[in-house]
Amino acid sequence: MPRNLKQWETTRALGINRCVFRQGISGWAIPVGTFVTLFEIWQRGFSVANLIVAAIIWPVARYVFGLITWAISERRYLRFCARSKTEA
Repeated sequence: MPRNLKQWETTRALGINRCVFRQGISGWAIPVGTFVTLFEIWQRGFSVANLIVAAIIWPVARYVFGLITWAISERRYLRFCARSKTEA
């Protein structure tokens, strides 16, 4: 964790919701979801169902993934900080 410690502290300062929204939804789910939806439209033709699914599923899935990633990173960070305090 020391290698990424400063980066995580900067990310952590943003807060969980802001971080997950910025990096997960606007930085990944929207571009990827748009690309996949356009590709499906090109392959299969336009479908309102595909558009609705893409508008709901991609952001929700990425938000859940972001929460899981946040929890793992936070647990590692706190474990590292606790270990550093006991060694000091």
